Amino acid sequence: MTHEEIQSAYRTYQDSRGTPAEGDAADAFVAAVLSYEDNLPRALLDLAFWVACEAKKAEKPRIGCEAFRADPVANPLKTPSGKIEIYSEALDQYIQTHEFADDDFVAPVPVYATEWYGVETTTDEYPLVCSGFHYRGRLHSSWGFDEQLKAANPQEAWINPVDAEERGIAQGDTIRVKNQFGEIELLAKVTGRTTPGVVCISQGAWHDADMNGDRVDKGGSINTLTTLRPSPLAKGNPQHTNICQVTKA
Repeated sequence: MTHEEIQSAYRTYQDSRGTPAEGDAADAFVAAVLSYEDNLPRALLDLAFWVACEAKKAEKPRIGCEAFRADPVANPLKTPSGKIEIYSEALDQYIQTHEFADDDFVAPVPVYATEWYGVETTTDEYPLVCSGFHYRGRLHSSWGFDEQLKAANPQEAWINPVDAEERGIAQGDTIRVKNQFGEIELLAKVTGRTTPGVVCISQGAWHDADMNGDRVDKGGSINTLTTLRPSPLAKGNPQHTNICQVTKA
């Protein structure tokens, strides 16, 4: 986008203020700014942010299931009963007609389930819970190979200051996280944003280990610490529920 095209997009936005077209015009202006061909002036970026905020304030509030709430008889939901269902008859029927392992747990209502490697299963050897999360530096594992992105978004294990102090770990230290399935090496992020007793590691990092040597994953992939057993209902990767120990490398 050129400077003149951005000016034109801004004039269009100003003309649309208070009309149904305001949101689309705001989006067009912000897109024009972000595709500016030269170095982006800070003032222009601030203006785009202001426009986006103003357009958001002008939006009509969105109400979930608005038609259903206004007239649930005339506008039923796409459920067997046409209503909001807490109990799922379809899931209950599925449970009754399929086989599960003795330690699998699937319920037709939302209840707390004890997991295979959840907090109840921690031991002296593996006293910490290890949970995964999505990361700004990747889209799942996509772009996990890019060295510039990895430099800007290093693979880290978030650890509470209480747990870090017990292990002599400081911010930025190289640490190892280990459990019965494997061992990874990555950096420590000491932060109060994770609960004592819980270590958080972003998912999607690429495995990088000498499988004929020490087998330690220097890529810091949480999959290295995760069982290969699929979850009982969705048959997914249960990588958000693990137990582990953390040590300074």
